[in-house]
This record gives sequence, C-alpha cells and structure tokens, in this order.
Amino acid sequence: MNVIKHIESGKAVARATGAHFLIESALTIVRLEDIMSAVTVEERVQIQTFYSDLVNYGFDSNVSEFPHLTAEIERKLVDVMRSLAQKSRTAKLWIEYVNYISTLKMLLRAERRPTADWKLHLFSIMRMINLFAATGHNNYAKCARLYV
Repeated sequence: MNVIKHIESGKAVARATGAHFLIESALTIVRLEDIMSAVTVEERVQIQTFYSDLVNYGFDSNVSEFPHLTAEIERKLVDVMRSLAQKSRTAKLWIEYVNYISTLKMLLRAERRPTADWKLHLFSIMRMINLFAATGHNNYAKCARLYV
C-alpha cells in the first residue's frame, strides 16, 4: 500500500504525523533563533529576501542559487546539534527524534506524485532501517535491506 494513501486514510495517523511535524518545527525554530541572533543585519535581510522570493515564486535550480549564507547557517546548526548531543543525553534523544521526523518528511516528499523522487525514496528507506531494527520490527528491517 502506498505510504501516502495509508497516512491520508487514517485521521489518527494524520493527526499524529502533523503533531510530530509541529514539534520538529518548534525545536528547529528554537535552534535557529540562537544562530540567527549572531547574524548581521545585512545577512538577515539577504536571508529574508531569499525566503520571500522562495515562498512567492518557487525555486528554479536552473536560474536561482542558494545564498552562501544558507550553507553557513546549516553548518552552524549541525555544530550546535553536535555540541548539544555531547553535553546531554536528553538533548541527544531530541536530536535523534528530529532526525527521524526529517526522515519521515523525506519519505513523504519522495512519495508525492508531482515530485516522485526515487533516489530520495531509497535514501529515506535506508535511513529507516535502523529505526525498524531499534523498535523491534525485524522483518521490516530485513526486507528494507533487501529492498534497498
């Protein structure tokens, strides 16, 4: 059964998925606020302009390119996550949670009809193998390895 149809068919699953997405977004926003406080005003304006253009007009990879600052923010975000994970086991658990929610988002994005990204589908299934094994779904883990 298609994953998207399965999620769309159950209200409880859809609500739970939406709740997980909200929690993941809130945790990411908190981390980004710390990083963005160190950014200069010009860089902040550049990011806001890029984001506004992205929301209003979409992103065309042939014409547009990400500002260099986005890669710097991503690098800082990874550094913050890594330092938090080293300081606290609870923080490490929440970071793992955020990573698994991002894996779910990737899988859903890969399964959507307009995009239908096969490589993203395989990548997200590959990231889910450890989750299957850790939660005791050994048959899913075995089959996912064969599938990938």
